[in-house]
Amino acid sequence: MNDIRKIPIGYYFVGKERIGEVTFRGVNYYVEEGINYFTSFKDAIAKAESKPAIVIDELNDYSSFDYPVILVVEGEYEIDAISINKSLYLIGDNAFLKGSFWYGTIEPKDDCDSFIIDSFSFENIRLNDSRSVEGDYYLTFKNIKYIGAHPWISYFIDPGSKKSRVHLSLENIIVDGIDGYYYGNEFMRISVASLLINNLTYKNTDKLFGFSSFDRNFKNTFTDVDTKYQINNAVFKNNFWQKGITLNSEGYSCISFNKSSFENCLLDETISLFDIKLNDKDLLTFADCDIKDTGSKIFLSGNIKPNQIKIKNTCIAGFDKDENDSFVFNEAKILDSFVLSQLELISDKHELITNADFKVLEEYYDNRKPFYCDMHVHSNSGGTSDGQVNIKDWPKEMNEMNLDFVAIADHRQMRHFFLNEFDDTKFFYCTEPAAILKGNMKYNELHYNMIFPDKYGLKKVLKKYDDLYHFKGDELTGYFDYCEFSHQDLEKVASFISSIGGMFVHAHPKAMLVSDNILDYFFGDHTYIEAFSNDYSSLLSYNDYKLWVKLLSLGKKVYNISGSDSHSHCKNSCINVVYAEEKMNSSLFKYFKKGDFSSGAFGIKMLIGSTSMGGTTKYKKNQKLLIEIDDLFNFYRNSNKNFIVKVISSEGTIYSTIYNGKEKLRLAFETKERKFYRVEIIDLDCMLPFGLSNPIWLD
Repeated sequence: MNDIRKIPIGYYFVGKERIGEVTFRGVNYYVEEGINYFTSFKDAIAKAESKPAIVIDELNDYSSFDYPVILVVEGEYEIDAISINKSLYLIGDNAFLKGSFWYGTIEPKDDCDSFIIDSFSFENIRLNDSRSVEGDYYLTFKNIKYIGAHPWISYFIDPGSKKSRVHLSLENIIVDGIDGYYYGNEFMRISVASLLINNLTYKNTDKLFGFSSFDRNFKNTFTDVDTKYQINNAVFKNNFWQKGITLNSEGYSCISFNKSSFENCLLDETISLFDIKLNDKDLLTFADCDIKDTGSKIFLSGNIKPNQIKIKNTCIAGFDKDENDSFVFNEAKILDSFVLSQLELISDKHELITNADFKVLEEYYDNRKPFYCDMHVHSNSGGTSDGQVNIKDWPKEMNEMNLDFVAIADHRQMRHFFLNEFDDTKFFYCTEPAAILKGNMKYNELHYNMIFPDKYGLKKVLKKYDDLYHFKGDELTGYFDYCEFSHQDLEKVASFISSIGGMFVHAHPKAMLVSDNILDYFFGDHTYIEAFSNDYSSLLSYNDYKLWVKLLSLGKKVYNISGSDSHSHCKNSCINVVYAEEKMNSSLFKYFKKGDFSSGAFGIKMLIGSTSMGGTTKYKKNQKLLIEIDDLFNFYRNSNKNFIVKVISSEGTIYSTIYNGKEKLRLAFETKERKFYRVEIIDLDCMLPFGLSNPIWLD
């Protein structure tokens, strides 16, 4: 039997049981609960004040400790959130930290200058550091194995000031087979003064690596701040990424990949393995690397000179081994290549009609003007609402963002409908319930919006389906439950909402529900999918958009719609454009109800005969498809963006053209026997969908 030792001062244990002794790495120790032993991380961190004077034998890979040491004994620990408000070490013994779905975070606070987290397995654990206090902060993760589900960003560092300098170190990290749920969140989205990675295995996962965001707009460095990113001995293999490694540098950055390999990481060969933006002071180096991905496209943009790119003893598939063989692509060449590839993707060619008569389109939309709407936001209206901005303050914020209407989707209640502050010239009647779907899914919770033409629609739904919602209270104090539904239950609810003039919207569908069966996301014809959610340029929106396109290909008559889901301040990153006669929610709602609106920042008008977007008409010979694109949301009018406009049928792209968004674009075609026609607008800055019409279907 092993001796039981007394733990030296400066060491503090976290364990599962309330006991008088613990075992750590094979050694038994006496402990005193509340003094050097705790069953919660919060209590242990609060009490950890002394630093060790000696290093115990089990930690002989350390020579000394500068801060208190918290030792976590073997076991599984459910983590909601860990706030670290002091410098310390957190060291495990076969300990497994499993984060709750929404809040499994480790958050260093202002007084935490340094921490080291060593020897753990993580599931859904993520670092979140957004400090803006001036100083240098050192964060180290070593001997970490990532397992299971990791749908959120694993390392998120976004300082509020260039004077807050974070130094991140990762050592001996294994990421193998984790499930990112295709949510589109990266392993890393960081803006740091330095990054050092030594010995990383990253394979068999859909989770993007980062360092920047999917659209590469997240800045990894501050302007005019020296930055160093060094990646040593990394293995990236057998991944299924929808985007390669992204990086956006605006500082004096030195970025180097050393003794690292990249093999079979991308979903298809059209994707770039690297998408990196540099300024003219940056240096990018590949040394002793092996890059085997098919095509191995490395897109570099910015004001780059050839001597900023160094390739040493590196093999790049598709390029000669000679290190002088350049693979540098400037921004113009990238743009030209992408534009040409898009313009050539005409799989269902229709001839453009020149000098077409647009009189019928003009008459149909006569006396209607564009309104700009976010169809999914949250306010603080009391009750069960969880927004940060009081409902009475929303009109002011909307004016600042140039939005005309928002759908206030406060959770689990109708209270906001009946407040004096609810303004029919600003708001739509909306609430966002949740459902736990019965069935065999990876993650079975979904959110959906119910949008009504008046304040009484929700009362009708709750009365008819009281057995599902269990509404308690009155209009101002009442609330309903989040309950378990069968898919058939929710289809019935959606059908009833439609029958009383409302809209059923599957909100941010790929952000929550995870299923291999695409029909699990569908709740009937003439329901709505949020094809853009949060921000049109996010991977989440891209996956939502692809879901909508797939449902169309299966013959489903489902509308697209956009919403930011803002729980804080008003945004204009995810809007809809609808043409209506007057600034009243009832005037706009009738066009949302019939699908005659567009997602994104462009106004789109479409007709086949007398049938507009969202409608269905009979196919007739010599019938014309008329399209007008105009009224770009003023936030983008001076952005000098360029776009590709694609007209798409059920058989493929019929026509595409470059468009600068500054003047009205009109297109006309003779229809063929197709199931539908629609319009798609691509933003060439990020090469992602920027605007979507709803289809016109043909029987």
